Amino acid sequence: MTDERLDEFAFSTHSAITAFTCMNVKVGNTAVRAGDYSTYNGLRIGLLQRHTYNESFLEWAESKGFSYEIIYYETPTELSKALINGEVDALVNSYIGTPKDETIIENFGETLYYIMARKEDQAFIDDIDRAIDLMNIEIPNWRSDLYARYYGAQDMNNKLTDSEQALLEKLHEEKAVIRAVLAPDSTPYSYYENGECQGITADIFKATAERLGLDYEFLPAATKQEYIDILTSGSADVWLDSDTENPTVGETYYRTTEPYLKTTVSMLRQRRASSQIKKLIVLSNDRTVKELVSAN
Repeated sequence: MTDERLDEFAFSTHSAITAFTCMNVKVGNTAVRAGDYSTYNGLRIGLLQRHTYNESFLEWAESKGFSYEIIYYETPTELSKALINGEVDALVNSYIGTPKDETIIENFGETLYYIMARKEDQAFIDDIDRAIDLMNIEIPNWRSDLYARYYGAQDMNNKLTDSEQALLEKLHEEKAVIRAVLAPDSTPYSYYENGECQGITADIFKATAERLGLDYEFLPAATKQEYIDILTSGSADVWLDSDTENPTVGETYYRTTEPYLKTTVSMLRQRRASSQIKKLIVLSNDRTVKELVSAN
């Protein structure tokens, strides 16, 4: 659409929908393992003839060092059919919701979509912006909820690599008990109640360990300092926290996985406050908070 035509429309100031650019394989393809680039060698990858992310994808593919063949298609329908019919082994496209017969193995970025209406319908666009403002206040995680609903419900390709499988078998043979530690002051993500570890992070770890058939125990940490002392000593096999905490410890003793959960940071003020903020109290002076304060 030309710039002249764009002047005929009114646009929302808030993004309403997010589309994600992904590399997908056909559901049931266990030969291609997410993040194991040796399994990507020789892939026939379908791309749209004209797509914003083509150049970025090709640069990324070259940086990972695997061999591949690119086949171009004119329309998304042709591209999807090529994957289903076996003409290509994988495809790269943008999605608002993941097709039920495809599995994401790489996510390259997101594109924000805005609502557009005729110029004379500006009042309607203003109503939409107000509605999104209210959603941001009342349900601050609504975008994450939509992502989980339309992207997180699929059967993920989570087959273990050979080295991971060998480690898991070794732990089973040794009847190993995995020692885990959680930050005690991160309610609702991790906290202690009646001496027991609770919270979203604890639940994710328990479900993962049980799915892998591993025994585990939580090392008690009544205070944040006790938690840091356990990390520093290296007595925990696994530590569970946000990636903003204890970066030195993480780089020295532990290998950080990809995040299992994304969290938000909120700034609260009195409802009637309207003056410029001059003093700010923070609960945690971690990297994320510092970056947010500096940027704003």
